[in-house]
Amino acid sequence: MKAQNLTISIPPKEDGKICDKNCEYCISRMTGYIPYDYNMFLRNIEKVKTVSEATAVSAVLLTGKGEPLLNFKAVTEISSHFRVYPLEIQTNGLWLSKNLMAISQLKACGMDVVSISIDEIAQLYNFEALELFKTIRDHGLTVRVCLNLTDKIDRAMDFKSVFDIIKSMDIDQVLVRNIMVPFICTDTNGAKEAARWITRNVNPARYEWWYKEFNKLVSEKDLIRVLPHGAKVYDLDGIGVSFSDYCIQEANNTEDIRSLIFLEDGHLYTAWDKMSSRLF
Repeated sequence: MKAQNLTISIPPKEDGKICDKNCEYCISRMTGYIPYDYNMFLRNIEKVKTVSEATAVSAVLLTGKGEPLLNFKAVTEISSHFRVYPLEIQTNGLWLSKNLMAISQLKACGMDVVSISIDEIAQLYNFEALELFKTIRDHGLTVRVCLNLTDKIDRAMDFKSVFDIIKSMDIDQVLVRNIMVPFICTDTNGAKEAARWITRNVNPARYEWWYKEFNKLVSEKDLIRVLPHGAKVYDLDGIGVSFSDYCIQEANNTEDIRSLIFLEDGHLYTAWDKMSSRLF
């Protein structure tokens, strides 16, 4: 078995606060939550490292069922175990924009990429005003913005108009993410509400429109690389741009999987939505 990367879902703090943002389309709300066990998590870290080496993992991604940086101590502690790998953290940016000094600590524990999820253009301007992007870049880290494409971004805005805003800021990479309902959802009111919100506020045709518009702005000479799961990264005016038409890993070729997934219960899986995929 080969794996393209290792995704680590940071357990929440003992106070139980999972997230500081209430996204209407929350994927975690739809895929469900599991009990966390930080002691088991720490116990199995070395085992996870062994499997990562054996499966030729090339990068490590830190994320969470909510906002991982709310448990900053766990982020830094876990990162230190995987610092020999290229390290990325996914965040909504809210906590980090209020705690800019934490960026130097992220750098010290080996972080390389800070990937910030955005679902409103106002957030871009707010983070720019707070110097979040600039501070990350000043520390030598890579800034990636993930645009979650829903109607929260004005329907009148096309890809080019949004990209021009991004180009004026200290941002290295852009990922446009298609928001969709997972194939398997938990049977809870929260999951049903999130699925209904996506149905009402996400137009799949808009993602296709943006993608077609983007392709008119680049050519094969602008291709930087093809990612293992098929997405292409292009250079557009000095910024790396890619599109992702799905949010989570729900299926795998069992010989070459997209991610090993180290969940907050301290066990290693190959799928977010199937507890039966547990390796140990």
